[in-house]
Amino acid sequence: MQLKKEMKRLLVVEDDEILSNFLDKFLLKNEYQTSCIHDGDEIPKLFETQRFDAVVLDLMLPNRSGMYWLKWMRQYHSYL
Repeated sequence: MQLKKEMKRLLVVEDDEILSNFLDKFLLKNEYQTSCIHDGDEIPKLFETQRFDAVVLDLMLPNRSGMYWLKWMRQYHSYL
């Protein structure tokens, strides 16, 4: 009996909604479970309730840059 492979959970942070939708569909088709957000300021709230295996992060986000959020994630969620 073969066990069903657990889907990896990915967070996609991309302010371009067309690109975000494309990534979401592509990753789902390749057996990833995704959560998509369009503003990095949503990241802390999301991490309070969910755990992710990896993050696809746009570096040029409105408000705070992707580099800011990368440093934040590495400080508070180093398992990524």
